[in-house]
Amino acid sequence: FASHELRTPLTSVLGFARIIKKRLDQKIFPLVPVDNDKTSKAVNQVSSNLDIILSEGQRLTSLINNVLDIAKMESGKIEWKNETVSLNSVLESAKEATAGLFENKPFKMTLEIPDSLPVIQGDKDRFFQVFINLISNAVKFTEQGSVTCRASCNETEISISVEDTGKGIAQEDLPKLFEKYKQVGDTLKTDQKGTGL
Repeated sequence: FASHELRTPLTSVLGFARIIKKRLDQKIFPLVPVDNDKTSKAVNQVSSNLDIILSEGQRLTSLINNVLDIAKMESGKIEWKNETVSLNSVLESAKEATAGLFENKPFKMTLEIPDSLPVIQGDKDRFFQVFINLISNAVKFTEQGSVTCRASCNETEISISVEDTGKGIAQEDLPKLFEKYKQVGDTLKTDQKGTGL
């Protein structure tokens, strides 16, 4: 019920916002004479505002999905797939999916993974979600240097890490890392906001 009530209206809002943006960009803005500053500013402002509506709508969708996932996990009702997963493939997909986050950064993500990582049994979508979150956080808090994803394996385990050259997490904040809705560090002095999920 909560899922339906939260997701359906937001899906409609995003859908109509995309249609409006497409119509404006393709049919209306090209016909608007932008020979004076006021008209040009108005067109740019409307276009910019629609971009914000779409990006904030997508952020809200992600937040709602995270909250609903946590509620399902806590109630024991979350569904986990058990499928054959190629970690090489999932990591490559995560790199492609986060490429846009690096556009305004002076570095790209480096993958250091052996071609021979074994296939495993698990939920491919959940692995993908974890890698996306780790890479996104690494990019968010790194201004210069590098973001590197590494993987290794032996007879008993596979180890995957995402390493960055950002400011890191203070030792005293480490125990708080997995608390819901908790963010560590001085959130008042940073523009990198989040939900702590």
